[in-house]
Amino acid sequence: MTSREALHSYRERTKDRAAHERVYFFHAHIYYDGSSADEKSKMQDVMKSLHHNFDSDDHVEIHTLQDKAVGPHPEANLEVLFTRESYTLMLNYLAFALPTTFSALIHQLTADQVGDHTTRAVWVGKQGQIKPEILKRMDQDSAARKLSEEEIIWAVHSH
Repeated sequence: MTSREALHSYRERTKDRAAHERVYFFHAHIYYDGSSADEKSKMQDVMKSLHHNFDSDDHVEIHTLQDKAVGPHPEANLEVLFTRESYTLMLNYLAFALPTTFSALIHQLTADQVGDHTTRAVWVGKQGQIKPEILKRMDQDSAARKLSEEEIIWAVHSH
């Protein structure tokens, strides 16, 4: 489930476990050329396929389609949120279903945005260049606001 209650419940059950075992949410950013009509059409097909395959899965949310580079992301992208229960299914879907001109960044959601998007990230297709300076500012802002890890995860979950 992609609710805040599910996140809290999972993190309570795993509070004494190692950090990698406490990760509950993941993002996939599916990158495409937002300036190309052909690529936009392919993305519409990918979105239809995602909805067809995952709308009944309460561990997956298909988020906003960005038609240009936004924040730390170098290209137009579609963001998909999913839980650890759907990780393998989503990774395999992306590996087999994406057009060869697309790529996907898959990362966990923790309080460390820089690490999530860089050293702990997985790529399907060609690896892109994330803008880490933006992520560093996000991490610094979260620390300055004294947000808990769960608050940070929830804020990032819905962007």
